Amino acid sequence: MPELGVLIEKPGFIENYTQFENLKYLAQINNTINDKDIKAALETVGLDPDNNEKVKNFSLGMRQRLAIAQAIMEKQAYFAYKPYCR
Repeated sequence: MPELGVLIEKPGFIENYTQFENLKYLAQINNTINDKDIKAALETVGLDPDNNEKVKNFSLGMRQRLAIAQAIMEKQAYFAYKPYCR
C-alpha cells in the first residue's frame, strides 16, 4: 500500500537529538521536506518547534506525538495507530 504510515507503541528516535534534529535527519532521506514543514508538523501535534530538549527526556506520549509529526511531515496518505491499553 503506497504512503502507509504505522505507529508502534514505543517509537524509536535518536536519543541525543532534539525533536527537530530527529525530524530533520529523517527528512534528509527524501530531501523534499524543508524546515518550515517540520515546524508545522510539530505544531500540528502540539509540540513546540523551538523546544531544544533531547528526545531521551521525552515521555512516551511526547514520543508518540513526535512519531505522528513524522507521518504528517512525510504526508502519509494512510496512518495506522492503535494505542496500547494497559
